Amino acid sequence: MTKGTQKKRCASCGFPDAKKRTYNWSAKSIRRRTTGTGRMRHLKQVQRRFRIWLSMVKMNDFVIQ
Repeated sequence: MTKGTQKKRCASCGFPDAKKRTYNWSAKSIRRRTTGTGRMRHLKQVQRRFRIWLSMVKMNDFVIQ
């Protein structure tokens, strides 16, 4: 984390600003910091639950409405 001494703001993420610093001209850097690069403690469980639910639906031939 490169924090400027004068501005006291992180060069890569913009900390301590409320919103994260992102620009569309740096698509590669957005890709590095996006969902799925960390632990995903909650999303992993959501995906697993969805997959199990989907297999149950296919097994029982339910119609999704």
